[in-house]
Amino acid sequence: MFPVLFFTGFLLWTLDEYVLHRWLFHRKPPTNSKFLITLHFLFHGQHHKVRPRFFKDSILK
Repeated sequence: MFPVLFFTGFLLWTLDEYVLHRWLFHRKPPTNSKFLITLHFLFHGQHHKVRPRFFKDSILK
């Protein structure tokens, strides 16, 4: 039973991450709201601006 639950959880987590990243975080915040622009950057912008050292030094760029 554990392998089935683990695999199901893994699939649901992966789908959730993709949906959040693609359809929520890649939306442009309104340009007239500094608060929403800052919030968007704090929640998601760092993810694209500052890459872990592993990616900077690898062929996966």
